[in-house]
Amino acid sequence: MKIQKTTFIVTVLHYADDAPTGHESMEQVAREMDDGAWIGQFELKRTIDVRPQCVNRELLALGNDGTFFGGLK
Repeated sequence: MKIQKTTFIVTVLHYADDAPTGHESMEQVAREMDDGAWIGQFELKRTIDVRPQCVNRELLALGNDGTFFGGLK
């Protein structure tokens, strides 16, 4: 099965004392933008194919143990 990598850019404006910590989930960021004290936007930057031999490396770079797609190599 083909694996692709999509990059999003998220930009938010917020009060200085309510700055993101970098530990928020996408759900938390979206909720803060929709109903909270932040205003912002999501931008789809690009989607590229990931070669099968690179899937494991891409998973590890995201903090996964490399087995998310069934251990594809």
